[in-house]
Amino acid sequence: MTSSPRPILSIDGAVKRFQARHGLPPDGVIGDFTLKAMNIPANVRLQQLNTNLVRLQTFPSDLGRRHVMVNIPATRVEAVQDGQVALRHEAIVGRESRPTHIINSKIYEVILNPYWTAPRSIIIKDIMPLMRKDPTYLARSNIRLLDGKGQEVAPETIDWNSDKAPDLMFRQDPGKTNAMASTKINFHNPNNEYMHDTPEQGLFNKLMRFDSSGCVRVQNVRDLATWLLSETPGWPRQHIEQVISTRVNTPITLAAEVPVYFVYISAWSARDGTVAGARAGLLDGIRHTSNGDGYLDFTGYHGKALYRDTPAAVTDGRVVTAGGTSPVSFMAAVMDGLGLADENLDFYVGMHAAQFAKAA
Repeated sequence: MTSSPRPILSIDGAVKRFQARHGLPPDGVIGDFTLKAMNIPANVRLQQLNTNLVRLQTFPSDLGRRHVMVNIPATRVEAVQDGQVALRHEAIVGRESRPTHIINSKIYEVILNPYWTAPRSIIIKDIMPLMRKDPTYLARSNIRLLDGKGQEVAPETIDWNSDKAPDLMFRQDPGKTNAMASTKINFHNPNNEYMHDTPEQGLFNKLMRFDSSGCVRVQNVRDLATWLLSETPGWPRQHIEQVISTRVNTPITLAAEVPVYFVYISAWSARDGTVAGARAGLLDGIRHTSNGDGYLDFTGYHGKALYRDTPAAVTDGRVVTAGGTSPVSFMAAVMDGLGLADENLDFYVGMHAAQFAKAA
């Protein structure tokens, strides 16, 4: 039996649309990540949408005329001005064992040609083991050891086999091999986290970019630095590039601090009503447990300790609406976003008529 190519083209287009909505490369190939996304049940996707709606409702009513939004599961950074996205950047965020923290803060400083000071956690978990294997690692990486008085300490005087890391500053000189490369962006926070450049640009080509120790690496970060400094006199792009070329450490205080929001939004709706999601949102549904107290614990990217979802987000079949949206209309958008047929909407509305009535 000869089949028409039309259904194949239709399936290819449907797979690409599904992938685009779930933050996956729209190549039409059903690989591991696409298959995992397709196998998440509709009721779990509904829980994910409800959960993210609750998260969105916690946003400040005024985000600021100029602000930066860092969406952790989407591994993306956006600079927003006057309600429009001015810049969009791919990012690398914290791994599961060292997550990037959720915080509302303000960016106060851009540093060109930054020093990199290794956090204590990296000294213990990464540098100490590396020095045991390769005693030349610090010298090759242009990392100096400084004592409390700022005096340099020779690496060969340290017992790298000790269980305790030395009480010294590990500081890397500015330059191409610096872990932050050309640029560091500081914001107020208690976790010693920041945004920065990276000499390893190839990492941005990875699909799942959860590789850092909590800080956020930003692709084309000089564009973001230029945008941040656009209202600070004396710092046009040309001057920024000139200073970077000198490799001289240069901190710049912003004339006005810019709000920054580190958020965990793994599903959202586009202006045309299309439901989309972040690739890391796959973990929201794959590994979750109900602990019997009316909450749902997600043990995906952020782990149980950092995320517990509200009862409204997990009550069986309940739809949380905002701005007077009709629950049935909301469900229609959800079902369309999940790629389910219209008859499924009737099934869901029938099953949860009582919850719809309460929500209405």
